[in-house]
Amino acid sequence: MAPGGSLVPRLLRYITREDRRLYVLYALLLLAFAANEALAAAGLLPPVSFEPIRLRGAGALFILTALLGSFLLQLGLFPSRREVIATLLLGAAMAALWASQGWLPEGGPEALGVPLGGAALLVAAGSVAVSRGAERERSRQRFMAIALPPSFVIASTLGIYATVPLHPKVFDGFIRAFDVSLGVEPGLALARLVAAAPPLGFVAGRIYFAAPLAFAGLYLLQRRARTPPPIDVLWAFALASVAGFALYHVLPVVGPVVAMGRDPLSAPLPLAPADAPPEPRNCMPSLHTAWALLVLWNSRERGPAVRVAAALFAGFTLLATLAFGLHYLVDLVVAVPFALAVQAAVAPRSAARRIGLLAGSGATLLWLAALRTGVLVARPSVAVSWALVLLTVGAGLLLERRIWSESLPRQAAV
Repeated sequence: MAPGGSLVPRLLRYITREDRRLYVLYALLLLAFAANEALAAAGLLPPVSFEPIRLRGAGALFILTALLGSFLLQLGLFPSRREVIATLLLGAAMAALWASQGWLPEGGPEALGVPLGGAALLVAAGSVAVSRGAERERSRQRFMAIALPPSFVIASTLGIYATVPLHPKVFDGFIRAFDVSLGVEPGLALARLVAAAPPLGFVAGRIYFAAPLAFAGLYLLQRRARTPPPIDVLWAFALASVAGFALYHVLPVVGPVVAMGRDPLSAPLPLAPADAPPEPRNCMPSLHTAWALLVLWNSRERGPAVRVAAALFAGFTLLATLAFGLHYLVDLVVAVPFALAVQAAVAPRSAARRIGLLAGSGATLLWLAALRTGVLVARPSVAVSWALVLLTVGAGLLLERRIWSESLPRQAAV
């Protein structure tokens, strides 16, 4: 092979080394800010605002759970006893101060993310400042890992809101029509279930916004495991996020509640691209479903308690996506091959990995093209629609299982 022919594989091996991964991820985050500013200079987006974050509303739950993830990582990524004590004392002092001044955002326990996560970041940054030599690099790596959950949430905000000015027209009519072609809309039944059981809705809503905390916990378990996992969940989360934000621009969809209001049956949608309110076009594919699947799949080998927790996280996440009118059913279906492609991309080399990567990415793109053009709803058929759904989901789950089983004996050789 010519020297130039090995450049790309060598570059990929270098940037995916464990000691380089966090640097690469932060480089991607900086590129997201730079891209936002470039679009702002062209008049397509507002510039990045550095005003203090207003911790109110449902969207704030993402940053709050991400900060809780930072607190969890600070306590779990092998800190010194002095750092643990400093984090707990500073976190308690900050929580007491914020509570006494009424600064804590309203809500459940995730409201403590601000003081606890803030304390974790401050102590981790202080550790970098006072350390020297090789210890400084270890402290820097820890700080970057601890700061990653809130950093990703901030960068993702830029990504999803960029879809609003870039895509004034949405394709919800085609997506809703495919759901109707199935002969049943489970979101309506689940919405009634959640309305009849408010505690169920409360739990589902909280878990829906807890994806950063779930990935932080699973990443922590992988780092503390005696044997390295076959698939790095940190890379899986990062790749799913970046690829998902890119695909939002391929098929812009705002979701049932935004497109049709609280009563979907009262607002039929046209089978054509249509104007929509200035809300993110972040439905296709459902990243929450993909994240939930990645957490569930990569919780294997972590023990029964972790697997049960991952299953509950996935189940409540899927419930929330449909019951709250945030997604159409087909959004969740397309998320299966999408998550399969992500899982395959970060898995060790194997025959199943190649098949999964091709099948997952191919199926995702075919679904997006078919839904955007309206091919699947030109002549709707219940039997054909259900066959496509079952084939997509079933094949995706089976191929992922093969990828995992073939990854275990090969991980040491890759």
